[in-house]
Amino acid sequence: MLSLISRSAETGLIIVVVALFAARLTLPRLKSGVVSKLVITVFALLFLLNMTLWGSKTLLLQDAFRLDHFALFFKGFFLLAGIFIFMIAGHFQDTLAKRIYEFYSLFTLATLGACFLVSANNFLVLFLSIELITFSLYVLTTYWRTQITSIEAGTKYLVVGAFSSAMMLFGISFIYGTTQTINFHDCRSAFTVLSAQPSFTLLHLGLILVLAGIGFKISAFPFQLWAPDVYQGAPTPVTAFLAVVSKSAGFAALMRLVLLATGGWNAVWILMLALIAAATLLYGNLGAIPQLGGNMKRFLAFSGIGHAGYLLMAMICQNAQGYQALIYYLVVYAIATLTIFLGIVLTDPSQSDMKHNMSDFQGLLARSPMLGFSFFVAILSLAGVPPMAGFFGKFLVIQAVIEKGMWLLALIGAVTIAISLYYYLNVIKLIYADQPNDTSSIKIGFGYQLTFICLNLSLIFLGVFQAPLLHLIAKTI
Repeated sequence: MLSLISRSAETGLIIVVVALFAARLTLPRLKSGVVSKLVITVFALLFLLNMTLWGSKTLLLQDAFRLDHFALFFKGFFLLAGIFIFMIAGHFQDTLAKRIYEFYSLFTLATLGACFLVSANNFLVLFLSIELITFSLYVLTTYWRTQITSIEAGTKYLVVGAFSSAMMLFGISFIYGTTQTINFHDCRSAFTVLSAQPSFTLLHLGLILVLAGIGFKISAFPFQLWAPDVYQGAPTPVTAFLAVVSKSAGFAALMRLVLLATGGWNAVWILMLALIAAATLLYGNLGAIPQLGGNMKRFLAFSGIGHAGYLLMAMICQNAQGYQALIYYLVVYAIATLTIFLGIVLTDPSQSDMKHNMSDFQGLLARSPMLGFSFFVAILSLAGVPPMAGFFGKFLVIQAVIEKGMWLLALIGAVTIAISLYYYLNVIKLIYADQPNDTSSIKIGFGYQLTFICLNLSLIFLGVFQAPLLHLIAKTI
């Protein structure tokens, strides 16, 4: 057991956090670019170390943590996403210079919370992991202290986050009071018995409150109101973390609950979740249309809410096909989203991280063919246009829902895909057809160019050759 713990991603991340805080106190302040490269290197090494545990399946620390393919897959996913987010943060070297150690420490703590979350085997670890992510993001969201929008975003995130944490804690207390246990496996038998009863119990209320807390993390309706303001006001690396790692961790936790704690949903629960998925789809996709011409990050917030709806559609299927579609969709969504956020920061050479209005991206292709093409590939993938990977992700979700017999939900999904084509293609028109407001060329370093090439090829390759990733996901679930 000690060998597994010492080689785990969590142990490495804890060491990174301690080292960063110790460096702040004892070492002269290094250049932010050096710190960024060191942290990226360590994350890459932790990713490789995490993969050496593939095949392990055991319970750790008095069954509080579960180590299996599911946990290892998502930990590797979070570490890789963290590398790209640190590359986004590396663009703000001068801005971060004074508080560089704190910035990367908090990001590492948030990643640590995500890794704990996917290994959680009881409700206490689930709650504490979510709080570790959320508390780190409270500080990171307000990191641009001189910008009123960042302070406002952090305040809103704090208020809504505290409310969701309270709901989740109440829910866990109801579950414990009813079942006398917080272990997922032990709760499963109680959920199975009570789910067959028509009466509403404290256990049902507890589960609803826990799901509401997770709904905040994944920005599902009606817990999504914080997302547009926070996405717009937070530093762009933090917004990228919220859009990719935080959302993915929330869906991974939701899968854990369904697979381990509840044993599945009955017809009433499925209907309730289907209504939430449909409302999330409509709110996100219809809400994105008025953002055209506004702020790009706010636009991506509404887009992300819409994608949460598609992921919930896959979740409702509660079978291997649905879970496979969900994880595949998460991966390709993350790649496309990280591509766009990396492109957003590189269009702002001033490092102010203030504007990011749609008008800043007019005629981007003429200013930087690499950025223009990368936006083109990523946006087509988010829109679900073949042969990009996003098309196959949406196809898998719709197929799983249809085979489950939920035709109305599949129809709503198809209609909202058509709606999303309108606003995504408008962004492509903006980048390719409109005249730029600023005619100066954008210079991109070799490292960033190589990163864009890898991300673009990933979206194209996974759209044409889905089998390798689907085979890996099949082992995960």
